[in-house]
Amino acid sequence: MQTGDLNVLGDLCAGGYQMIYNQETAGSTTSINITPIVGQTDKEYRLIVSGMNPLAAAQTYLVRPNNNSDATAYGQQNMTGTAAVAAAARTTGSGIWLSDAAITSANYMFADMALKSRSGTVRTALVKSANNINQTSVGSINFAGWSWIDTSASITSLMLGGVLGSSNVMLFARKPSGSDSDATGIPTGDLDVQGDFTADVMQKVYETTLTASASSVTISGLNGNTDVLYRLSTEFKNDSGLTAYYGTRTNNDSGTNYGIQYFGALNTTLDTLSSAVYTELYTGYATTGTQSLGELTLYAKSGHVRTAIIEHTQSVSGTTVTYVYLMGNSWNNTTDNITSLVIFSSVAGGIGIGTYICLERLVKSI
Repeated sequence: MQTGDLNVLGDLCAGGYQMIYNQETAGSTTSINITPIVGQTDKEYRLIVSGMNPLAAAQTYLVRPNNNSDATAYGQQNMTGTAAVAAAARTTGSGIWLSDAAITSANYMFADMALKSRSGTVRTALVKSANNINQTSVGSINFAGWSWIDTSASITSLMLGGVLGSSNVMLFARKPSGSDSDATGIPTGDLDVQGDFTADVMQKVYETTLTASASSVTISGLNGNTDVLYRLSTEFKNDSGLTAYYGTRTNNDSGTNYGIQYFGALNTTLDTLSSAVYTELYTGYATTGTQSLGELTLYAKSGHVRTAIIEHTQSVSGTTVTYVYLMGNSWNNTTDNITSLVIFSSVAGGIGIGTYICLERLVKSI
């Protein structure tokens, strides 16, 4: 079935994530209680938070299903890169650690949590966060697996604790389709939307598979202040005869205006980089004849430092994956609207034939 413009005001049960909660705050808030939610129906949540610490005191941001604050109700295994030090820890606690901000006020954080919400088993979560971000300084990058020991209670709320200043909190729920869906709305078969599609979901706005090598690819016509959130998926193939690294520049800004903190692994060796200043968001790396797979999540709205989390592999060939990295990033421009992304190679023709690039943006219901 074909349709023109489609504005979805209710659930979109198509198997993907749909935003079910959004709170943008300019002032200061002590905690945010996301309710009501139905964990049994939704099955899986994704919480994305961009926020600032407004206080001259350290802040820790915790997520608690049903506001359960029991001291040992949660367990985690984490990996952290701080300055030039990589560390790991296994602990228990009174909440799912989302991020923190240093004692210096006006530091930012950017976090992405995926939570399995159905009862009947221990609830599990994955958290990625970039922490203590100030202009081009990124204090740490963290990746953790979490568990909540309650196997019976239905999740009806998520409490986000910690004082947040200027912030944007977005909760997405996975909306199953077909027999897995509990929805009672109107079922449809194939749906071909010919006009604008607004449904509080991430929607593809650009996609290409290169048929000829290129040195750069420009995605224009963007509006970061409206879109708020971008997800860039890339699979670079390098047939240039040279080693190439790949970067993404907002508005083609090539100045030393990007911060990075990463950790990664090469065979049995951990690798971490002290917070550094780059001329791009570091998006991939491939020696000739290899490829690099990556995903970049970017909080794009102006008004404060733009933040991003990037994960990518490097120099993949056959069964050899040479490197894997997780990165926290920033762009220190707080005023300009993001209207383009330029993806480039460090060598001529380094974006090879067969390279795949896809950009998705958050499209809100009207």
